[in-house]
Amino acid sequence: MSAEPNPQRQHFEEIDSTNRVALEWTDAPPFSVVSADLQTSGRGRLGRSWSSPAGKGLYFSVVNPPVDEGLASLLSGLAVANAVEQLTPLSISCKWPNDIICRGFKIGGILCESKNGVFVVGIGINIAHDPEDLPVRAVFPASSLKILGADSVETETLLAAIQQNMRDVFALPREVVLARYSSKMFGVGEVVKVGKLIGVLQGVDESGQLLLRTTDGLKPVLAGDVEFFAS
Repeated sequence: MSAEPNPQRQHFEEIDSTNRVALEWTDAPPFSVVSADLQTSGRGRLGRSWSSPAGKGLYFSVVNPPVDEGLASLLSGLAVANAVEQLTPLSISCKWPNDIICRGFKIGGILCESKNGVFVVGIGINIAHDPEDLPVRAVFPASSLKILGADSVETETLLAAIQQNMRDVFALPREVVLARYSSKMFGVGEVVKVGKLIGVLQGVDESGQLLLRTTDGLKPVLAGDVEFFAS
């Protein structure tokens, strides 16, 4: 049996979106990466923009990783959290389904997309952003590793750590990795609202759906934005 081809990398000083280029890389070996120093049209979930100033963050897309596409955002979030904690003293949480949180601030996000048989996991991490580099957010304000006190993280070092953690996390049994994700989830035990449902956040089920303990029992949530009530 022939070995899998080695992952490749395309790096750009400036690009509109690493996900766009990655989705067009039809012959990329699994785990190949498209990265950039600057994105002019970085994208987030639900069509939101992602601030990507030059030299401030880590912006990259992983092409065709061997992972269940329905779990890719959650498992990639866990990999990012593990990598950041390995390199910094910060404690990192995952806000379902795709945000990376530290001390109540958003420092990263994940966008999974597919097109013509190509599946990509786009990841953006705020590393050296100053407050003026970041958009104003009323809920989960944007921040960076630098602002939060971890100002010595090198972009390439973080990329390598995330890549290795993605390999490790994706190789774990489903029940193990989802239990670890639940332990990293932001807000477990708090009352939240998702769409019209209100309940206590419990974690995720075996398919990665959010679990809410409501007055009508345990309810799974396939998609939606988790809203937290002010304390």
